[in-house]
Amino acid sequence: MMASPLARPLRWLLADPSLMAHLMRGAAGLCAITLSFVAPWNSAWPALILLPFGLLMLRGCPMCWLHGTVCAIQAKSPPPSSQGNPDARNQLR
Repeated sequence: MMASPLARPLRWLLADPSLMAHLMRGAAGLCAITLSFVAPWNSAWPALILLPFGLLMLRGCPMCWLHGTVCAIQAKSPPPSSQGNPDARNQLR
C-alpha cells in the first residue's frame, strides 16, 4: 500500500518508527504543553493553540508518547534467539 503524495511529507509526524523522531516530537510536544500552562498570557488564545499542538506532537497523552518511544526502542533491539543462552545452565551453578 502506497502513501498518498500528501501524506509523505508528514510521515515523520504520523508513523515514523525511528527513535530520533520520537524524541524530537516529545521535546516539541512537552515544550508546547509547558508553555501553554506556564507562560503568563493576557488571553487564553495562545494556550488554546499550544495545548492541542503539544498533544498532536505527542500523538495523544504523554503516556502514549512514552509507549511509542519504548516500542521504537524495542523495534531497534535484536529479537531474542529461540535457543537461549547455552551457557546459562553453567552460570547458575
